[in-house]
Amino acid sequence: MRRRYRFFPALCLFLSVSALYALPVRSITTVDSDFYTYNDTGIRFEEACILRFRNGMSGVVKAEWQDAPQGESVKGILGIVFPLFRYSYMETSYGLEVENGSDLVHHLITDLYYERSTYYLILSNRLELSDRRSTVLPALTARCTVADWIAILGKYSSAFDSQSGFDHSFWGEFTWALGEKWDLITGGTIGTYHANESDKQELEESFIGGLSFLPGKRFRFSYRFEYLFRRQYELASHSLVADVQF
Repeated sequence: MRRRYRFFPALCLFLSVSALYALPVRSITTVDSDFYTYNDTGIRFEEACILRFRNGMSGVVKAEWQDAPQGESVKGILGIVFPLFRYSYMETSYGLEVENGSDLVHHLITDLYYERSTYYLILSNRLELSDRRSTVLPALTARCTVADWIAILGKYSSAFDSQSGFDHSFWGEFTWALGEKWDLITGGTIGTYHANESDKQELEESFIGGLSFLPGKRFRFSYRFEYLFRRQYELASHSLVADVQF
C-alpha cells in the first residue's frame, strides 16, 4: 500500500510549481503527526493551492495522503470560490477519496463566509458518501479580534452518521499577539464520539497550544500541538503549516 502512494510528494510539488507559473497562487502545506498511547502512530500530508482569477473568483486544488491506524487513504479535491453578496463569499468543492486502496468516499463541501475587518463568520457543511455509510457534518465558526493583542475563535460542529448516529463538539481558541510577528495560540475542545458503531456515546476533551510566525506579508509558518483524552486512549498531535502567497 505504501508503494502505491509514494507519488504523493511529487504530486504536491507538481501542483505548487504548475500553479506558480500559471496564476497568482496561495500554497498551504500541512504536515500532521499523531502518537497514540497504545504505541501506534499516524501521519498526514496535505497540499492546498488557491489560484486567484481576475474576475474575483478563485480555484481550489487539494491533495491529501494519510496513513492512520485505521488504514491508508489518498484524497483529491477541486473547488471554486466566488463572491456572493457584500462582505461575503462562498466555496464549493468536490473531493474523491480512496481508502485502503479500494473503498471510494465522495466529499461534497460548501462554506459560506461573511468577513469584516475585526471578525468573520463561516457556515459550512460537509457531506461524505460511500457504500458503507453517509455522514453530514454541519458547522458554525466565528472569530473576533477583541483588541490588538487578542482574538477569540469559537466553532460548533456536529455529525450525523448513518451507522453511529449523532455527535457534536465545541472548539474554543485564543490568539495572543507577541509583537508584530509572533502569535501564541491556546485553547481546547470538548465533544462526544462513538468508539465503534454499536457503542454508546462517550465524552472526549483536548487542550491546544501553538505558535504562529509571520516573517512577511506573504508568509506564515505555524506549529500546533493538541492532546486528546478518550476513555480508550490518549492522542498527542503535532501540526506544521507553511502558508505562502506568490
